[in-house]
Amino acid sequence: FIKVCDRFILKTQDIEEKVSDVKDIDNFYGFIMKYVMGIKKVMGKMFGLGIENIYKYYFFLIMQANIYYPSFADKVTELNDKEYRKWESELLKAIKNKEIKEDIDVELTALQFRNIFLGMSFEKSLTDGLDADLLLKTYLNIYNQIKL
Repeated sequence: FIKVCDRFILKTQDIEEKVSDVKDIDNFYGFIMKYVMGIKKVMGKMFGLGIENIYKYYFFLIMQANIYYPSFADKVTELNDKEYRKWESELLKAIKNKEIKEDIDVELTALQFRNIFLGMSFEKSLTDGLDADLLLKTYLNIYNQIKL
């Protein structure tokens, strides 16, 4: 059980897995595109397992891991913090490179990007799963509001 959770939850949800080749990206717009592409890649792998409505069961697995996997909550908190820091880092680089406005609240904006993904993922987990194209449109809407 622990090995399954490590592979399919902790490794899969690690920001470094989602944007493993982000080093090639030199702007925030590119980071957003790479992030959503990484999510699509993960969703494709999950869908490829052949389990009907895999996304609903994925959330069930996360809830079970929270109960039966010692220190799971701590590990997830660590992953979430790492992802928030990555979003903050990318936002700060974009400010420094004069891609986005400098008067934004970086912490709240990072939180906004992260929570949009989490909220949309959870909401759609009971039906068709996350609509990554709608996620991208939502992200780009925020991007267009903060870009210079």
